[in-house]
Amino acid sequence: MKSKGVLKKKKKKKKKKKMGKRCYFDISVGETPEGRVVIELFDDVAPKTAENFRALCTGEKGGIPEHEEIKMHYKGSKFHRVIPGFMCQGGDFTAGDGTGGWSVFGENFDDEEFVKTHSGPGILSMANAGPNTNSSQFFITTVDCPHLNGKHVVFGKVIKGMSTVRKMELTPTKKYDVPEKDVTITDCGTLEDGEADGVASDPSDQYEEFPQDCTPALTEEEKVKAGDAVKLLGNNHFKAKEFPQAIAKYQKANRYLSAVIPTDSNKAEIIKQQIACFSNMAQCYLKLSKWLEAKNATAGAMKLETGDTNAKVVFRHSQALFELNQLEEAKTFATKAKELSPEDSGPKDLLAKIAAKSKTLKDKRKAAVKKWLSSEE
Repeated sequence: MKSKGVLKKKKKKKKKKKMGKRCYFDISVGETPEGRVVIELFDDVAPKTAENFRALCTGEKGGIPEHEEIKMHYKGSKFHRVIPGFMCQGGDFTAGDGTGGWSVFGENFDDEEFVKTHSGPGILSMANAGPNTNSSQFFITTVDCPHLNGKHVVFGKVIKGMSTVRKMELTPTKKYDVPEKDVTITDCGTLEDGEADGVASDPSDQYEEFPQDCTPALTEEEKVKAGDAVKLLGNNHFKAKEFPQAIAKYQKANRYLSAVIPTDSNKAEIIKQQIACFSNMAQCYLKLSKWLEAKNATAGAMKLETGDTNAKVVFRHSQALFELNQLEEAKTFATKAKELSPEDSGPKDLLAKIAAKSKTLKDKRKAAVKKWLSSEE
């Protein structure tokens, strides 16, 4: 007779937490589209706040009562305040400067529970003017902000497109932390369950756009490895004459290399790779006839140790200056490039072009003065 085995109780599978509703922003800085930010709402812990944000993303509620011409919609509104190492604030679609806003529940609504915390980059939280003054303004953190806990209602987080938030964060600002170029929500809305998020990705590149967003955090050695790998991707794009894509990879590679804490053994190599990235970027910009950007790229290289003695960097700097008609400076750098690399014909040819262009401009000025004097007689 067979003995009966002990029946094992089946372990109950833990139910996977259902994802909150997803919303998205398409962001432009100035005239340049920078990408999409996808946000998951914490509608289980802050349902009213999440619903307000969701409805303002779709614009489904129409206009503000008694001011129907002002739509309750984030589309077209700006991020009016950007503080690097802190947050990006937007949502004021009435005044556009942080003094306005309106919620779908009226001008203001009360705080919900302070369940979630400002526990790192990408947290979505309500801006306010004190307790129970929520409207439409919000902010996205770029670092851990524990001092805001218990004061602002956290109701979502960025789940895709943190690199776009980083680009917003790095936008130069003027007085009162206002971006010099408009940081605009060009489109926004919601995503249905299972719907593709629309965030562009590069399957050949395994690294986050910004090193601080890598999880787990990279070691110093891994940052160097990442910088080298991304630089090679830039080289591939350059060889294929995909210059904008190459520039993006060289910029990314430099972000990783700049994040490395160098040692005596690797410092020189890291600087060498950074200079190469700047120099390659400059060459891409020259190919695209973007002279000022080329000048800025080579200037970045020359700020680094040994960068101002790199013949390619100095020559490309002189090329950009020539195209910008800054001929005296172009002559200075072309002469230096010739001294650094006497066998290279590029600097010698450029010096001849500078002399010819200088003479042409001088002759034009003389002719203009002569014409003016003759008209006065």
